[in-house]
Amino acid sequence: DRSPSRGLGDVYKRQVCNHQYIFPLFDYQSSSGRALLHYVKKYRDPKVSQYIAQTMYENIQEYLAEQQQFSFFLEPYIVPVPKTKKQKNLRGFNQVNDIARSFTQYTNGIYQKNLVTKNRETQKQALISKKSERFTNVKNCFSITDPEIFKHKDVIVIDDLITTGATIQSLEQTLHAAGARNVIALTIGH
Repeated sequence: DRSPSRGLGDVYKRQVCNHQYIFPLFDYQSSSGRALLHYVKKYRDPKVSQYIAQTMYENIQEYLAEQQQFSFFLEPYIVPVPKTKKQKNLRGFNQVNDIARSFTQYTNGIYQKNLVTKNRETQKQALISKKSERFTNVKNCFSITDPEIFKHKDVIVIDDLITTGATIQSLEQTLHAAGARNVIALTIGH
């Protein structure tokens, strides 16, 4: 079994960035977290995507229950961080699409493909060492296909890895500009 989902470390949540809540599952520096990320990026495995989605939901369930008492996140949009066509063609798939689709079954969430698109190629974030350059690299790189959809709605962004938070912050700004009420993010690793 090549799946790294066995023997994973403790799942936890933590606030990573100053702008919104981001709930990572694993520390990328841990061997299990790193193995899981590499596996998800290399193989399209529905069972592992399902496992990650379920674990993300368990990780955020208490937070969502608290928010739902105030009528937030009752029917959130579930938005995977999009890739450009070139990026999708290179890998053959967007690893977070499957996780986002699976995550929807645990919530009353709404998942539709391509509500958000990446409108231009960006340099790979991992190749940029300066934090400020990472934010510049992804600034305004996302577009909303129908801005009316997100007006007064809550959004849960799904991504694989957060380091500086630049990508998620750029997407969050795009969603807020389209009228989104609350935006949180779930990631596999940090």
